[in-house]
Amino acid sequence: MNHGYRLVDAAIEVIRKSGLNHLVGPSETTVEGEFEEIVELLRHLTTEMEKQVERFILDVSFDYARSGVSISEKTAPYR
Repeated sequence: MNHGYRLVDAAIEVIRKSGLNHLVGPSETTVEGEFEEIVELLRHLTTEMEKQVERFILDVSFDYARSGVSISEKTAPYR
């Protein structure tokens, strides 16, 4: 697919290979995992992006709950 999203595709491939549960959306990708797993994934993403470009923006937000919260729990009312 030649749609101009080479870096996005590369990032999604890193996420896919991580084995973490994830959901690709039109403007964002949600990843589910333990905090340490997510930080490690961010390291891998950064390494991959550094191979391809000099500068990039990585926009990250966390929804952290000690008891845990899953993608399916958060999205179930809308599916």
